Formats: sequence, structure tokens, C-alpha cells
Amino acid sequence: MPPLTPLYVYKRVEVHGRIWLEVGRANQGPTDGWLNADRTVEWKQAMTLAFTNPAGRKQTLFFREYGGLQSLIEADRPEAKAAGLRSTALSGEVPSDFSVVSVEPDTYVDLSENFYLLPILEFDEAYFANGFSTQLVKVAAVNAKERANFSAPERPEPPAPREAEVTIAPPSVSAPHPETIIPDVDPADVLSRVHNDYRAGVVFVIDTTTSMDPYIERVRDAVRVMYSQLATSKYGDRIDFGLIGYRDNLAAAPALEYLTHIYANLGDARTEAEFFDRVRGAAAATASSKGFEEDAFSGISTALNDVKWSGYQGKWVVLITDAGARSGSDPLSATGLGPTEVNSLAQEHGITLSALHLLTKAGNTNHEQAKLQYQLLTRLPGSNETLYHGVDSGDADRFSSFVETIAQSVALQVEVAGEGRLIEIGNEALTVARAEVLRRRDELRMQAEAEARSEVERAPTAVQVEDAGAAEVEARYQADLEKFQRQVMLAGRAMQLAYLGREAGTRAPSFFEAWAADRDIENPALATFDVRVLLSRNQLSDLTLALRTILETAERTRMTPRDFFSQLQTAAALLSRTPDQVGAVKRLAQIGIIGEYLEDLPYRSRILEVSEDDWLTWSFDRQREFLDELRQKIELYGRLGDEVTLWVALDGGRIPGDAVYPVSLSSLP
Repeated sequence: MPPLTPLYVYKRVEVHGRIWLEVGRANQGPTDGWLNADRTVEWKQAMTLAFTNPAGRKQTLFFREYGGLQSLIEADRPEAKAAGLRSTALSGEVPSDFSVVSVEPDTYVDLSENFYLLPILEFDEAYFANGFSTQLVKVAAVNAKERANFSAPERPEPPAPREAEVTIAPPSVSAPHPETIIPDVDPADVLSRVHNDYRAGVVFVIDTTTSMDPYIERVRDAVRVMYSQLATSKYGDRIDFGLIGYRDNLAAAPALEYLTHIYANLGDARTEAEFFDRVRGAAAATASSKGFEEDAFSGISTALNDVKWSGYQGKWVVLITDAGARSGSDPLSATGLGPTEVNSLAQEHGITLSALHLLTKAGNTNHEQAKLQYQLLTRLPGSNETLYHGVDSGDADRFSSFVETIAQSVALQVEVAGEGRLIEIGNEALTVARAEVLRRRDELRMQAEAEARSEVERAPTAVQVEDAGAAEVEARYQADLEKFQRQVMLAGRAMQLAYLGREAGTRAPSFFEAWAADRDIENPALATFDVRVLLSRNQLSDLTLALRTILETAERTRMTPRDFFSQLQTAAALLSRTPDQVGAVKRLAQIGIIGEYLEDLPYRSRILEVSEDDWLTWSFDRQREFLDELRQKIELYGRLGDEVTLWVALDGGRIPGDAVYPVSLSSLP
């Protein structure tokens, strides 16, 4: 069998001191034959790793032995030693006793294009000298090419069958000893071959309720400037813009006219005049919604699902609002999703989310909650960085600067790709781009004054007010703009690396078994891997059923919380494979098969740890918050299950429910 073939174990038989396993690719039969147990490795909980996008961090090193990695992590200057090891590995001059067995590719390995597995076989926790913690994980890896080229060994004689306990065990892998493996993908070489195909799409998702009128016009101004600049660029035809308006629940406020509306889809308008003809109708509502929050996640969901993203490698969605979003638990929410779930769906689509939050006086009581929502919504994979920015006082000129930053950075992304280069995050590139943004800001300010616009738009900016306090405000604004620009350009570089990885067919390193750290050694704040759990469609359905059972039982016993866990015992028996062995339920991990999937992971589950004592000591609001999270997870699982392109059939498609997908750990309860 090819290495890393996931198998279900049906029987375990001891013959002459050796354990034989009867195995099959499907969990409902038929079986495929027998294997010696010493040719397999137990894969606990089907946990696997996916590389995060390498933009902004160094390539991950894989070590032959646990001790080599542990000593590096605990060294005084691990970043310098890691750089030396990486340089040696990539040089091709590798000594025979070299501790590094493999290096992550330069470009992003797209799991949806080149399916691979990095199963976690063992794990341990370690600490850097600066106090950061990291999980040291032992993984095995094989890519599709290695599987295809693998030649089967001589078939062993099967033992005589005999009665044995039938169990469903985790998948197994075989593990030969590796040599040092160096990726052979050069981003510059790939860029020179595929740069002519790189296109970017930017979709603005704008709150079009009553308070947003001046900002809608500013977005049109920014796009108009971009069209003018692109008209003289040889890459101008590689950027398209879209615009979606969103409001709120029509059942609560019918006069709003729509929940979401696509004014311009990507690619529909091929000229500047055609685009502005389409978005001319985007205007603020004349009627008010119910409350200050709007259904922003419906606007984002429309952008993810209804925009024509095919053919675009750079995919941007920019949310613009002065209000918080309705949470997934809000009865007026049309999606039932929270910010974390929407972020997960965007990542699966390869779309980067950004949010410009206008901190107007009208929303003072809502700003902090909205900020947290939009930071979770725009969190970049593998780091704590976000593409959220709050615009102080809703200043229209400063708002324009941040819109310009996004548009200029996207234009730069397409330009450097067209020239066969990668976006640089260095100071020189940032300085040039920022100067262009500030130049445009000054132009817009003078234009606003000349045309004598409204009092809000005409209000003096910090530059125009000559006192020490205003200078400090301006300096903070400049620092915020620079930080935001760096984050946008970093996201753009990540898109380029993902595109190059797809075009080059970048695969995970060839077959090996080794140790790696789940944090970047040079910058432990960055994650090197996205931790995932390989679930089948049936397992995801089972998990959804278990969570729905918990949710429904909790709702039914809200007035009598002491009955919650006692009523869960009946539910646990109905969902269990061995109902006669189910006793009193003391932890939520005992419900159905949740424990089988999530117990003993090296990463903690908040749901598994909830006990009866926890539930009884929680306030009503804390219980509601917990149940809201469950409700949003259930909604997310339904959407993942409907995304047919995500699922991979490892058994050749014999049983549709056995198709698998590595669900991100952050999406699990």
C-alpha cells in the first residue's frame, strides 16, 4: 500500500507473537486485507497540520530527532541557530549527521489544490527562553506524487482468521526512514512563467443605512481615482472592483428595501463609465433600522458566495461601516454566523477580509463591541494580526486615506506580479506607497475645501490645527496608517505566494517522519501550522448532531438548570455506540462521539471541559454566550458540509459519507 494510507482496523489477531490487523479503507467495509501492526502507526484523533501561508515568516524546519528540535527551542538565541540550519539545508551541502530532515517549500501549499496530510503522531510542549510556549509535534508526510510513485512490497501470507474483538481504530500510516529533503520550487522562477495571469478583485461591502451617506461617496471617489491611475498602467485591466450594499432585517424594518444588494459584481463592468453607472444607485437608506447594529455578516456572506471570484488570484473584501454587526445568535441575523465562523469560511475561499470602522459619535456605546467583532472577522491566518482599522471620529479625509491604502496596495500587488516579482514588505516599498497615499489624501482635502462640502467633511484635520495635542494626534494617525499598510501588503504577499503555489503545483515535502514546532522560531508570535482534524462527512454530521442535542437540551432546561446534565444522560445513551455503558453525564465530552474526536488533543477544547458544576455556577448571560457559540458552530458545519469542492474521497468514492476534509481546529467546539 502507498505510505500514509488511512485505514480502519476491523480485527486484531496475535499469531506467533506478532499482531496482525484486518483493515479497510472504508469504515463500513469491505475489508481489504491484513497488515502486520509493526508496519503501521496509530494516528490518534486523525489530527493533521496544514502549513500557514509563509508570508511574513521563515520556512519551517523539520528535525530528524526530538532532541535536536528541543535543544534549539531552549537555546539562548534560537533564531540565529535556526537561520544557520536553514541556510545549510538550502545550500545543498548537507552533512551526513545533519539534524534537519526537511524544509517547508517557499510558496504556499494549497490544501484544496494539492491535498496532503501531515498527521500528528506525538506531541510535547516546550518553552522558548523568552517565555513563549510552542507545541513540538511529530508528523509524517506524503504528497500525492509520492503516493502515485510508490511500488507495493511483496504481499505477505495472511494468517488464518479467528474470532477477535471488532474495533474501529484511528487510521494508520507506515514510516520508512528519510533522507534530507529540500523543496525545489523557486518563487522567482515561477513568477517569470505565470505572472501574466495574475488578477485581483476588490469588493467593497458597505453599510448603506442612513448614517453612511458621506462615506459611500468617498468610496466612489477612491475607486474613481484608482480607475484614472489604472487607465495609464499596462496592468490596469487586471484589477476589477465590485460593490455590495447591506442594511438590516426587512421583517423588522420593511422600509429598508433590501438586506443585501450587489450593485456591481466583479468583471461585469469592463470600463470606468460602466462601473459608475452600476454603483450610482448605491445610496443611504431613507428609513432607519431596528437598533444601531446592522447585519454586516450578511453583506460579507453575499460577497463570499455570490461574487464571481473565478479567475482572480488576489481576492479582497473590504467592509465599511459605522456600526457593529448582528451576532449569529441575534434573532434578526440572517446568517446565524459569528465573526470567527465568517473568517473561517473566507479562508476556505482564499479571500482576505478587511474592515474600516468609522468611530462616529453616534456609535460611542457600540464601538468596543464592534471593534472586537471586526478584529475576529479580519484576523490573518497564523498570526494575531488583523486587517481592522477604526477611523477616529469618522474623519472623512482619513477614511479616504485608508481606502486609498487598500487600493494602492492591490495595484502594487498586481504591478509587481506583472513584472515577475513578489511584493516586498521592506521600508523602501512602504515609504513609496505611503507617500502616494498621503499625496492623494492632500488632494482630496483641497478638493473638499474648494467645493465647500458639508460641515463634517470640511472640519479641520489634525494637520491644519497648530497645537501640540493635534500634532500628537497626527503622529498617531501616521503610525496607524503605516501599520495598516504593512498588514495590507503582507496579506497581498500571502495571496501571491498562494497563487504561485497553485500554479507551480507546490506539494508538501516528500515522505518523511520528523519533529517540528508549531510556532515560528524567529518570531514565536506567528503560527507555522494550522492545526486541523480530519473528519469525514459522516463524522461532521455526528458532531453536528451531538452539538445540536446539547443546545436543544440546554434551551429546554433554561429555567431549571439543574436538570440540564441529568437530561443529557438520556441523549448520551441515544448517541453512543455503546449505550449500555453510558453512566451519569458529568462533562459534555461524554455526549455522543464528541470525546472520541476531541479528547486527548494537544490543544484544549472549551466544550469538553464544561462540567455540571461549571454550568450551575455560570450566570444566565454566560450560559447564553456559550449556547450562542454552539449555535454558530452548527451553522458553520452545515455550510462546510454543503461545500462539495472541499471534500476528498480517500476510498475512491465508494461511500460518499466517508469523504474527508481537514477541519481547522479553530472551527471545532
